[in-house]
Amino acid sequence: MKKTVIVALICINAGLLAWLLVKVGTGEAQALPGEVLHNNYIMITGNIREDDDAVYILDLATKRLAAWEFDASKKQLRPLGVRRLSTDIPTRKP
Repeated sequence: MKKTVIVALICINAGLLAWLLVKVGTGEAQALPGEVLHNNYIMITGNIREDDDAVYILDLATKRLAAWEFDASKKQLRPLGVRRLSTDIPTRKP
């Protein structure tokens, strides 16, 4: 009886481990609901050249978009520029 319980627990643990590896290994991004964004910032990563990465930060309160380049050799972020979206994208009033 004791051996059967131990084998059952081992099988359950193996199944849970396999499920965890499948779920973590999917690499799917998860978005947060809007009410979780306390400071109203959105950060997006992307490529600006073949081997260079960038971070784009959107401030929803001031409607500004800032771009930062990641310098891999120095392991630092370097500012690229800031745009005011309210002047770039005109809004229509109903």
